Amino acid sequence: MVYKSRLLKPGERIYKDKLSMKLAPSEYKATAYFNAYDDSNNFMGKSGVKIKIIVKE
Repeated sequence: MVYKSRLLKPGERIYKDKLSMKLAPSEYKATAYFNAYDDSNNFMGKSGVKIKIIVKE
């Protein structure tokens, strides 16, 4: 795992942030997984999507 975000509210987005490990400058293929929770913080499901991580100097 190279990144883990805080819990996001519906409609919130992350456009850029810092990774939890150092990667050399390049483009990396990855899969982002998302966990869904209801208003009572009960786990509802999980989904994934293919993304590209771009590391700049």
